[in-house]
Amino acid sequence: MNRNFRVGWWLVVLTIILMFAMPVIFTPWFSQPKTAVAEYTTSILAELTFLIPAAIGVLYIKTTQKGEKNVLAIKKCSPITAILSVPTILSAQYFITYMTLPVQALLIILFGIETATTQMTVPSSIWEFLTAFAALCIVAPVVEEVLCRGVLIKLFEQCGEAAALISSAIAFAMLHFEARSFIQIFFVGLLIGAFRIGTGSIVPCIIMHAANNLFSLLQLMLFNEENPIPVVACIVLAAMFVPLMYITFVKCGKYFDFEKRSIAKERVGFSLGACICIACFAIYNIGMLIEHIINL
Repeated sequence: MNRNFRVGWWLVVLTIILMFAMPVIFTPWFSQPKTAVAEYTTSILAELTFLIPAAIGVLYIKTTQKGEKNVLAIKKCSPITAILSVPTILSAQYFITYMTLPVQALLIILFGIETATTQMTVPSSIWEFLTAFAALCIVAPVVEEVLCRGVLIKLFEQCGEAAALISSAIAFAMLHFEARSFIQIFFVGLLIGAFRIGTGSIVPCIIMHAANNLFSLLQLMLFNEENPIPVVACIVLAAMFVPLMYITFVKCGKYFDFEKRSIAKERVGFSLGACICIACFAIYNIGMLIEHIINL
């Protein structure tokens, strides 16, 4: 059994524990009036808890893998890669959404239409927008990518790049705790992970994550039944996905390094931590399903 693989999933378990413990720890803050600033500030506090398992992971890697210096892969990437990462991730988000519309319809019937995005308070002032921007486009991309595409991929890659890519994407999707958005988040996680493995840098991952969140925030603020522009923009982005993938990974393939990547080194083995994560995800969403049925 691969020890690093198991350690990675135990870090995900710790992250889940911290996510649920955080409202208790910050009870005085959560009792404050529900304003947009308070909501996005508490979101920042929640995201910062990801740094605890990330720090433990970095310490573990440095202790067990002697000579490992740049654990988080914080290094420069080519400007072309950084530029291409933005339209690629935006097109991927809406491509998978439209491609899975039948599944989305079923999930809406089961869980309702509300998601984490639709439940966000729409910023109505500059200060609220800046707070939302800090939470969604700075803090969340940095800390989530540090954990998922930095520490977790580094731990999982001993089982091969494919296992690292898929496992980190699954962990990334489950940490958002929404069955309704699991497919999209997993797909986005795969694409971001491909940039991480191909470039060897976490920088394009942070850029992609921030761009995706910023577009979602702007869509939340601009979308209404009388303004079709956001919907048209999403359709255009979805249609651009295949051409962008071709340009990124074929025409600009020299900026990526997939040829020398390993297929597998060690067996993945059984992970109790992964089973606990799956169980928590299932229990949470079953509870959401029951709540939706009761409220019908």
